[in-house]
Amino acid sequence: MGLETASEKERFVEMATRYCKARHEGPAPCPICAETIEYRCERIERCPYKLEKTPCYRCRIQCHNTEMRARVDEIERFSKGGWIGSLTSILKK
Repeated sequence: MGLETASEKERFVEMATRYCKARHEGPAPCPICAETIEYRCERIERCPYKLEKTPCYRCRIQCHNTEMRARVDEIERFSKGGWIGSLTSILKK
């Protein structure tokens, strides 16, 4: 497993955990988010373009099934807003 693959997995786990804490009740990750994390990490690991990795949305092959792609997109959209908010607060200091 390459360094970029490991960091991509870590970033997704962090994003999904933040998403789950904000959107779902109970301990994070909930079963649905845990399933999404496991699925996404498996897809990252199996990526045929590991050495020339681009963001998944730019990939010429889409290896995620429709339901999981929707879950991943929702988590990533939520997280982008959070990262931008965090960055804005840092830049104001």
